[in-house]
Amino acid sequence: MEIPKFTFAIIPFKYSYSFDSIEKIAAEGGIWQEECSDYSRFYKHININLDKRNPNRSIIEYKAVLSPEKSSELGFYISDKHKYLLTGRNEAGEYYRGTVWIPEIKMFVFDTNIGFISCNFIFEDNIDFESMCELICLIKKMKFHQDNEKNKTLTMRLEDQSKCINLLEIIQNTLLGEGFSVGADLFFDRSDVKRRVSAMMLSSFLFEKEISEKEAVMYLRPLKRSQNKTHEVGFYREVDKERVLRPFKNMFWGFSPQGVANINYVVEKISNEKFIRSLYTTIKREYLFMTVFLLNQSYTLIDYCHAFSTAADKAVSQEEIQRMHNFRLKHVFNTVSILEHYREYYEKLRNALAIDSLLHEVDEKLDSLYKKKEDQRDEYLRKIENRVVTLTLVFTILLAILGIVSTMNAGYYLYVDVGLKNFLLLFVGTTIALAVIVFIIVMTVRKLRKTPDL
Repeated sequence: MEIPKFTFAIIPFKYSYSFDSIEKIAAEGGIWQEECSDYSRFYKHININLDKRNPNRSIIEYKAVLSPEKSSELGFYISDKHKYLLTGRNEAGEYYRGTVWIPEIKMFVFDTNIGFISCNFIFEDNIDFESMCELICLIKKMKFHQDNEKNKTLTMRLEDQSKCINLLEIIQNTLLGEGFSVGADLFFDRSDVKRRVSAMMLSSFLFEKEISEKEAVMYLRPLKRSQNKTHEVGFYREVDKERVLRPFKNMFWGFSPQGVANINYVVEKISNEKFIRSLYTTIKREYLFMTVFLLNQSYTLIDYCHAFSTAADKAVSQEEIQRMHNFRLKHVFNTVSILEHYREYYEKLRNALAIDSLLHEVDEKLDSLYKKKEDQRDEYLRKIENRVVTLTLVFTILLAILGIVSTMNAGYYLYVDVGLKNFLLLFVGTTIALAVIVFIIVMTVRKLRKTPDL
């Protein structure tokens, strides 16, 4: 039974135009064909959000199709006939050389202004999960150079050619189209994303014989990235926690922030061949989509954390906060499937991507934002109160002056009635009272000048 080992390299990007214009931009590019896969085994809201007939849908799924003329122009082919040679070296000095095909490239676009490109790499040789983690880390550094020895990155070229191919540049400039290039940026340049997660992978492997759970755990044990002072990427093995799921007897899943890997082994080749082929299709379609669905949650929450942390207080509108709450209700707090193995996969990957931790961080930043807004509101109310007091004092003084003027004619008669001594005492008292009022007005004005404007 010939079942290839494959890996989807899932590359995130962010776009700035409206979700409603996606279809037009993709159609103008002439490369993307829209798909509407049936994800009915997921929770029904996912299918509703993908349905073309739904005017409020929030997810669009595409498949890239390059014509022979376009492929020749790019020197890049989406097929299972053209081999590519990959050569890379990690920070430990270990080399990787392999032959791959890229038979499929898909794109998922969400109404959260985030999308994902998934490239299907089918490997000719055996490659384990650790090597895949390292390879994906090299891919997401976005540097493809001929001088691989110097740059310690990844090179990719057609088997019969010496010129290296910059796959991510092709994706950015061609597969995304001009409309996407203008308004889109790959997430790799975002420092806040680099510190958490970057490109993801979904891999599948087939063993021709039964393996034990201990062997599967060793095989699926991933590598974590570490960041040193010079910002070079290093790797170390994750041994503190085993993130391995076994939903069926002959199936294992491994999870990490870098990727997800599936292992299947054949118990009886004849009886399992149909099942394995069906599973291969399921992983390529349903598990890929669920992985992208969770990555959208992760990147969107990271984006909100970044926006709430760096934006000016006035820049975060109530509408934006409302969109964030709608996103949580639509994409986060929903049961994904009634099938247990889908739910287990969902929860394991959700834990690996630290979705709950991101939700908590967003809540903390929102609380801080609300507190700032409340403090600003209190300050604004105090400012209004001070202005009311000032106006009251001004009107009081004006009324007092009018009263004095109106009684000036009677002043002479008052002087005659009370005598000179008493008249002087009354005059001094009135002057002191007016001085106190003027002092209060001056202090109030100074205080108002020190109060910052909203």
